[in-house]
Amino acid sequence: MQTAVVPSAPLKLRIVGGLASLSQYNRQEEPFWTRDLERLSGGRYDAEIVPFDRAGVPGPEMLRLLQLGVVPFGTALMSSFTAQNPEYTAPDLAGLNPDIATLKTTLAAFRPYLEKALR
Repeated sequence: MQTAVVPSAPLKLRIVGGLASLSQYNRQEEPFWTRDLERLSGGRYDAEIVPFDRAGVPGPEMLRLLQLGVVPFGTALMSSFTAQNPEYTAPDLAGLNPDIATLKTTLAAFRPYLEKALR
């Protein structure tokens, strides 16, 4: 006798995204979490997203909320916590990256530090 495999309901993720008025949110974040994730995960994951400025989360607090696990998935604007963590925005120093090619090189060099520090 064969047992039918019943697909389980997708795991529902709640995301706090970036600023609602930015094209990054409208063109990248919102479509990925609400449409692409379910398709790419084969239906295992589903998500709903709200921009942090509509969720009542102060921008400068987002990093701390992510670190504490209060917000499991979210977007933190690096510029909003520069005063507390200036080292995180070092790759974006004025004049450091005069063109996109240099910016990519700078980011590639700085990425291991950021990954370790923000983990």
